[in-house]
Amino acid sequence: MALNGHHNSMIDEAGERHCGCASGEEDHRAVEDGDQPGRRRMPERLGDEQFETNAAHPPVCREGVHCVSPRTSGQPLTVRRVLGDGPCAEVGIPRTVATSDRLFAVGGTVGGPGSGGAAVTGHGWFAFRIGVYRRDDLRCLHVVPSRWPVNSMAFHPRLPLLAIGTGSYDGGMSFRGELLLLDLDSGAVVSALADEREVREVAWRTWREGRVLDLALAPSDDWELDRDAFTLGYDAVVERTDWSVVGESTISGREMDGPLRENAWRGSERAARRGVARLCVRAGAVWSPRRSVGAVEQLRDGRVLAALDGVQLELWRESGERAWAVTDVGAVGGQRIDVGPDEAWAWATESVRRDRPAVPGEGAVRYSLRDGRPLERLDVGFPAIRITRSDGSLALRDASRESVSSQLVLFSPGPGSTEAGRVELSGFELYSLDLSVRHATAFYVVQNEGDRHHPDPWVAVVESDADGQAPAVRSLFRFVWVTDARDVPLYGGPAVELNDATGPAIVHAVTLRGPVPRAFVARRRLHDGSPSWVAPVEHPVAALESDSEQGIVYAGLVSGDVVAFDAGTGYPRWQQRLTVHGHLVVPLSLSCALPGRLLVGTADGRILDCSTTAA
Repeated sequence: MALNGHHNSMIDEAGERHCGCASGEEDHRAVEDGDQPGRRRMPERLGDEQFETNAAHPPVCREGVHCVSPRTSGQPLTVRRVLGDGPCAEVGIPRTVATSDRLFAVGGTVGGPGSGGAAVTGHGWFAFRIGVYRRDDLRCLHVVPSRWPVNSMAFHPRLPLLAIGTGSYDGGMSFRGELLLLDLDSGAVVSALADEREVREVAWRTWREGRVLDLALAPSDDWELDRDAFTLGYDAVVERTDWSVVGESTISGREMDGPLRENAWRGSERAARRGVARLCVRAGAVWSPRRSVGAVEQLRDGRVLAALDGVQLELWRESGERAWAVTDVGAVGGQRIDVGPDEAWAWATESVRRDRPAVPGEGAVRYSLRDGRPLERLDVGFPAIRITRSDGSLALRDASRESVSSQLVLFSPGPGSTEAGRVELSGFELYSLDLSVRHATAFYVVQNEGDRHHPDPWVAVVESDADGQAPAVRSLFRFVWVTDARDVPLYGGPAVELNDATGPAIVHAVTLRGPVPRAFVARRRLHDGSPSWVAPVEHPVAALESDSEQGIVYAGLVSGDVVAFDAGTGYPRWQQRLTVHGHLVVPLSLSCALPGRLLVGTADGRILDCSTTAA
């Protein structure tokens, strides 16, 4: 199977997924090594590799996809309760609001994903959402994902139709976006513009039965207007006899031409929040915005910890009541929570503000789990990411993006952390290769053993000697398992450490960059990095977790699916799409501390407490 190739899959009438290759022994035979019967050869070249796998593994076709689809008995994952739920939870933080007599629509953002986040932006990940709600009981009728921020919305004066203008500057030269038309009866969505173009405002003319739609469009790029392109744009007047039958890409570029005038986005996120709050109050409810649960942990007594945007740490009782929360409105939520061995305290991330870059002094805070009181704050003098071991030991690594080298500061385990040593590491791409390993028994790091022009990322461990000797770095294996992968652009993370009957290993996710990213979950032997199994997945992975009792590795995909892999063989036991109140939710974090239970932190700020059944 070529990692950067394509594979067509099919879903049969029963809803089961099969590979798209032709059936037959010739297409499904395993390529075996003559010296090692029943084992796959190690790959030699990217685009030509065959992955090593156990002889007991289910059949694998030449494309490398499991030809036996996941078997499920009913729904293996059952949502028992939802923490952090509330009105308009589906859309995250509001940006714009539109109302009609019976309905209202909210355009919001749920933010970006965590590990390997850049890999999924624009490829299955939608940071922006439109939700349509009934005004009387706040029931959510439709949820529409958007690739761009939602700038303006307008209900048609006569038809069950919502016009949605989206878009933003792409950071290079173009103002990209689209005009979405949502059928409020069927839920069907049409992207009506022939070309991607930021739509800053939409408005229906009420006369002539709503045949005319006024659009305020950004310039296609900033080539001619330079900085003025952010405040100037074009008016377009588009007329259709029946807007309910407008098709995809049917509004031509010629129709988007119009007079140039000032048309900067005039919305206000603060006003949108106030508007949503008022609508909820009128329906007898209280609105509390949440988004991006980047970390969730379950304690042995059933309590739940979470970190999300604007909340550094919160604790939920077994009863479902939130006991306390450490809030910082505007702060980016942490991507991990590290609970102490006695579950009396936990490390969380120091606040990082969205309105400014990281500055020296941001590190880690240890909180009491009894009342959320800060017990200890570590400041190493540079922006840092936290690396921990399951015994409570902690290390902070320099996260400066421009560094060709980075420093790792080790601390003693437990309360009253004292510095235990420092070690220099080669630079790495923090936002690309995030090897955040759950249940780690060692300090795992990624460092570049190549040069700036030819990076060669390796997984290594930092070992500290009990006799007080300086910490040492020991390389384990290359980040990817193919021999020619030095120049392959990729994103990595998340990961989880296993130690079962198959032996010690790390299971981690990799996404290869490209117009259509290819995503994989791989189990790597710790002693040499060779893959025990490699499983392709349909979408990039946002979270990984393991259930040692059931022998399962869970993968949360940005598509909203959770896949349960057999930890020993990589066989997908089942795959299930997550929904709450009938609408898709996306898992950002996973935690499995109690038998038969799985916690899911979602992109829209909710926490799903799920029970699992064998399938």
